Amino acid sequence: TNAVEEALLHHLLPLAKRCIPDGSPVVGAEWWVHTRPARSGIGHQMHFDTDESGLLGEGGAIVRHPIASSVLYLTGGDGGGGATTILEQDPESGEKEAGAAGAFVSIPRDNSFVVFPGNLLHGVLPSWGAAQHDAKSDEEEEDDEEEEEEEEEEENEEEE
Repeated sequence: TNAVEEALLHHLLPLAKRCIPDGSPVVGAEWWVHTRPARSGIGHQMHFDTDESGLLGEGGAIVRHPIASSVLYLTGGDGGGGATTILEQDPESGEKEAGAAGAFVSIPRDNSFVVFPGNLLHGVLPSWGAAQHDAKSDEEEEDDEEEEEEEEEEENEEEE
């Protein structure tokens, strides 16, 4: 085994098992690594995790989903990444209902881990990151400074 497999087996699998129904065997794992430039605005399309090998079988496609899906954030707590959005919608509910019954949003935080049922629709919303939202124009900064100066002058006048 390698370091990634060791981490999965000894650290993440025990956490994931909390969300796996009792008696359900874990027969495999698959992982993907995504690296996005901070504040790039790049998300990841909404999708269902699917065992793609079943789609290629003879006699027709068999659609299988993992019993659990997870997201591990190694970094991202600086506000540069988009939130993972998990909809309460599986492939079968999409045929019966107009949309998702609800949603869960996981904000990236360094070294955080989220586990959810593997048949739910999920993806990463595009985000320009906290710096874009917190940034003020020079004009707004000047207005704020002027307001602060006026408040200080008023306080000084009241004290005199």
